[in-house]
Amino acid sequence: MKRFVLLVTLLNLSVLVLAQDFYYKLPKRRGHMTEREKALVAIAELPETKRLFITSAKSEPALNIAGEPEPGKPYYWIKVGISNFDMFRTTYNYYYYPQTRQIFYLDWVNADFQPISLQQWRYWRTKPAWRKDHVYKRGKLMAKS
Repeated sequence: MKRFVLLVTLLNLSVLVLAQDFYYKLPKRRGHMTEREKALVAIAELPETKRLFITSAKSEPALNIAGEPEPGKPYYWIKVGISNFDMFRTTYNYYYYPQTRQIFYLDWVNADFQPISLQQWRYWRTKPAWRKDHVYKRGKLMAKS
């Protein structure tokens, strides 16, 4: 158990060290944070983001706030990707809702650009239809013909 706690602590420290290269810096202390900082920390703590920052450390992984809450769009749109060679290449798109602190994945392949829950995304991305042009019908993932 102690080894597991140590491993998790080391992984968290690795992400925080890599965070120095974020387009947006993570707060150094977690006490009083703005909603924007809370959004960045929530996305940085996702397993997918941590994995990308570890596996792509030499390629300058970063977080980029692509949109902030406004009337009709009550969420932060945060992109996670690689920021080397003076360009940002997005790997993941997330919506963070500050009122509920929920995170959704934004599916760019789906023509509706419909946000889906992290739980659905983690399940669906293991399916062959995910890698094809797809739509959602009645809560189900379906490949377009």
